[in-house]
Amino acid sequence: MGLAAGACAATGWLARGGDWKSAGLLALAAAGLMAALDFAGRRRRLRESESDALAAAACLRTGMPPAPGAPETARLLVESLRPLWDERQRQAESAEAQTRRLRAILESLDTALVAVDAERRVLFANAAAARLLHWGPTPAPGERIPALPRIAQLEAWAREVQTVAEPVGGRLLLPDERTLQLHLSPLPGAGFVLLARDISAEVQLEAQRRDFIAAVSHELRTPLASIQGYTETLLDSSALAAAGQAREFLQIILANTQRLSRLAKDLVMLASLETGAYPYRFELAEAAAVAAGLGDILRPLAQERGCRLHLGPLESGQVRVDAEAWQRVLLNLLENAIVHGGRGAEINLSGQRQGSEYCWRVEDNGVGISWRDQARIFERFYRADRSRSRGGSGLGLALVKHLVRDHGGNIRLESSLGQGSRFLVCLPLAETARAGESSAHTAPGKGNLA
Repeated sequence: MGLAAGACAATGWLARGGDWKSAGLLALAAAGLMAALDFAGRRRRLRESESDALAAAACLRTGMPPAPGAPETARLLVESLRPLWDERQRQAESAEAQTRRLRAILESLDTALVAVDAERRVLFANAAAARLLHWGPTPAPGERIPALPRIAQLEAWAREVQTVAEPVGGRLLLPDERTLQLHLSPLPGAGFVLLARDISAEVQLEAQRRDFIAAVSHELRTPLASIQGYTETLLDSSALAAAGQAREFLQIILANTQRLSRLAKDLVMLASLETGAYPYRFELAEAAAVAAGLGDILRPLAQERGCRLHLGPLESGQVRVDAEAWQRVLLNLLENAIVHGGRGAEINLSGQRQGSEYCWRVEDNGVGISWRDQARIFERFYRADRSRSRGGSGLGLALVKHLVRDHGGNIRLESSLGQGSRFLVCLPLAETARAGESSAHTAPGKGNLA
């Protein structure tokens, strides 16, 4: 357009008798002027288009229609883009909701989940990761994964999964003696995902199961071997023992048979307690009377072990118990003290009211129990002294634990090596129990093992 205008101006100049030089300058000037005017127009239209686009974007963001005085182009732009904008918003809101749901699910897991890139920077970590790995606050995205270099096996697995890009993992024993089950899977770009679950309770249960099988096998093997051996001797007519020796053999057979019978009864009782099938008969009883007769039962064992047994003082107080089951609690505690206290030990049972409870105290001045053994002393078949056979079933304190719990009581152990042991068993007094029942309208609850 600028060149055409310049040519027209030069032609008119020549027609009026002008010279060629002036005509050329006039043509150039006219062309430049038209180009400038055209550029100014384009720039103005561009600003108008930009203003219309900004106005349309504002309308889309706020959901409001264009202002009454807005240009027609802005209105048309909003109308044409509105469906696309609404669809984009729906997709963004759906994606955000799914992200929130996924994060809430991952945060609720007991399993630790950590995703890192090739530089060990956190892409995602849930709260369980910080809790199980003792990281403190949950690492934020972009932070380097903490604590990993301080656990040699975990660091080795991380290097392996980043090098060979194959899943690795296994059990990891932490310095605080917890056991984690770990699984590491590769991510694109040399990163990896770490899953960790605390299996300490499962590992302990496995150990208890192994101990249980080994203990039962031992407990059965020893008396059965004695019964078999002495019976075969008596039946061997060619080597038939004298009458006195035969009587001795029969007494040994009887003792081992009774030992097996006690083991079988204890196993049956423990199974019924653990399944909640034990037939309790709760009634009001005098606490001191529950302990009556224990001395006559246990004094022969105390004399055999070289111990001195004392009962008392026992204060009065009423409790709600299954008298036979609770006498079994006190018997097992006293027998445990006699058997493990050592020759010359003094064993005493006393009882007194303490606030709203009645507490029986079984104490001895024997060898004591180490702090490590105290944590497992109430496990079935657990033996603090594995070097000597004590002749019991190994279930006494496990039965005590369940019986005390089912009576709504609690038991505490205080002991140190060389300073004896003290078991304190407490039950709510009858008036306290009745008050609790009338207010809560519940049956006797489960106690706790302290």
